[in-house]
Amino acid sequence: MKRLAIVALSLVLAGCVLPGCAMFKGLQNDVESVMPMTTDGALATFKPIQNSAAAPCTMQKEVAAHNSVHATLKEKKETVYKAPCEVDAPKKAPTSTPAKKPAAVKAVS
Repeated sequence: MKRLAIVALSLVLAGCVLPGCAMFKGLQNDVESVMPMTTDGALATFKPIQNSAAAPCTMQKEVAAHNSVHATLKEKKETVYKAPCEVDAPKKAPTSTPAKKPAAVKAVS
């Protein structure tokens, strides 16, 4: 009985792998009817996202990149935004090692 169930399931799955499977007919039609996205269509669906300084820096960078693409499409010229963590990051002072003073020589008596 168990073997019969496995064989039946295998036949059903094998039938759905074939291009004529009714399960995938709807997907095939959708893929064929997809139109390329236009700039106007992208601007209608692609909205800017509010960035938050409380978010992790990687997320802030992704939001800045997303908003840069949106602004570039809208303004038709390249626009680049930086994440708040990059703009507000404290400037690191250049670390210079102080020159070593020569050791004092003691007079030997």
